[in-house]
Amino acid sequence: MTDNIAHDLRSPITRIRGIAETTLMSSGSTTDYEIMAGSVVEECDRLLGMINTMLDISEAEAGVAQMAPVDIDMAEVVRDACEIFRPVAENNHLEIVQHLTPNSFIRGDKLKIQRALSNILDNALKYTPAGGTIAVSVNWNESNIVASIQDTGIGIPPADLPASLTDFQRRSE
Repeated sequence: MTDNIAHDLRSPITRIRGIAETTLMSSGSTTDYEIMAGSVVEECDRLLGMINTMLDISEAEAGVAQMAPVDIDMAEVVRDACEIFRPVAENNHLEIVQHLTPNSFIRGDKLKIQRALSNILDNALKYTPAGGTIAVSVNWNESNIVASIQDTGIGIPPADLPASLTDFQRRSE
């Protein structure tokens, strides 16, 4: 897990450094520096998001996580997340397809659900090659609401899948 965290943090830091070095080495205009500053701010926001997620996971594993449960329409949360990621998908020549059952209410911590959904969508966008599809659905399954994200990307290696599912199931109980 530490290796994954180090890798996840190294990527945005490397991008920040690359953006800054490239801009500083060029005879840039004020506009170039403004673009660089904007990119650095975006990367810093990603880093903060990752750090906050890691802190949330640590709190959950330690049993001290604070929840703020409210009634949430999962179809609405998923729709909003897809709209936020749509420009990134279009830039990467990816299609996001939605199959949402309206009025799919659950009780949970909306911020944590949004963060988890954003992380999964972000990974789907990163690991799906151009021309691929990301299918997002919210449906009823017996007495449960099931949110599903499938993509045409590389997927999780089979050796890592059982551990990932076990960790997820343990955390969601």
